[in-house]
Amino acid sequence: MKIRDIIEIAQKNFRRLFKSNIGLIVIFTLIIVVFNITYTLTSAVAESASANITENQNLKIINVSTVEEEITGEEADYISGVSHVEMCVYDYCLSVAIEDDSGTDVAAIGMNDAQASYLVGESVSLKDDSIVLDLSFKEMGYKVGDTIEVSYNARVSDSAGLREIDTYTIVAFYEQPVVETWYDNVALVSPKSIFSMAAVLYGVEEKEIENGSLYKQNMLVFVDDVDNVTAVAEAIDAKGLMTSYALAYSHELPSFAKTIMWVGGTIIVVLLVMGIIVMNATLNKNIQGRYKEIGILKSMGMKEKHIFGILSMEVLMLWLLIALLATVMSFILAGLLNNSAGMPDMGEVNITFRQIMLSLIISYLVMFLTTVMTIKKAANLKTIEVLRNAQ
Repeated sequence: MKIRDIIEIAQKNFRRLFKSNIGLIVIFTLIIVVFNITYTLTSAVAESASANITENQNLKIINVSTVEEEITGEEADYISGVSHVEMCVYDYCLSVAIEDDSGTDVAAIGMNDAQASYLVGESVSLKDDSIVLDLSFKEMGYKVGDTIEVSYNARVSDSAGLREIDTYTIVAFYEQPVVETWYDNVALVSPKSIFSMAAVLYGVEEKEIENGSLYKQNMLVFVDDVDNVTAVAEAIDAKGLMTSYALAYSHELPSFAKTIMWVGGTIIVVLLVMGIIVMNATLNKNIQGRYKEIGILKSMGMKEKHIFGILSMEVLMLWLLIALLATVMSFILAGLLNNSAGMPDMGEVNITFRQIMLSLIISYLVMFLTTVMTIKKAANLKTIEVLRNAQ
């Protein structure tokens, strides 16, 4: 018997027995659809939660403070030398204002060239009359090379003061990170500019600000990678300093992702077990109901391998129909979920070609492995035994 003959007989049997297989087709199709949607949602939630951690550059920042009067120079050197620390700077901001039509309030922080270059992302030279503004000012029409006037409070007496104005040249713009202690608009100026403005504000000498404890009470530490933040914070804590960082409050995100993956994985395993049980029970019943037919074929001289081939081809045809229905229904359901107003904000439910292939391969293996022994047993039965069991 040729393969073409086996396919032809299997097609006729498939059409003849289609009604009896409708229940199996519906159940197994739904199992694959639920598998696809569960896998997609699980992956989307896990990736979204993971992205909040691994792709959020603001989580690489550590706030350092001390119970003492100041973070000493020795402690600052220690922090800068901790492995994976890319940059650290004293977190001391002064309230100032841009003297333009809008009178925008900003905060100024002192940084040297290396610190400013790190935030800008390119080499920057911060002279005493230079300033780096956040990108919102660029959107307002400011350009590199523009001069601006910056005003700040100056102390005259304990009960009186006035506004001082200095002129600065914009040398760069930067994307301001989210720092707990920073205002919406923080400008970068040279340390000397900060010392000068603070000295005028408090009515003291610049050296008193530079060497005083007020300037050195807090520090910002920028780490090279989110994965290293906890280790860096622990190293700083070991020095007797105090740290706080956003990642410490975000551990529930990866935990949530792991929970979702665990739940999704459990659902998938349950679906596979259900598929095995349904397929095995249904096919056993169908095969047992065809014992008389198998016996007649064997009495007509049909070989065991041909019977095995026919039954296997019927299972393959059944799988092809289920695979087609499940694929179409999966994309339809994914589209409905994407258009649903109640879906969480985690991007589209994107069913990929790779995922479809994965689900189809798994479903075929489940169908084949759960039926091959039953088919083999039926094909190997002796003719008299088959006819006796068909009574």
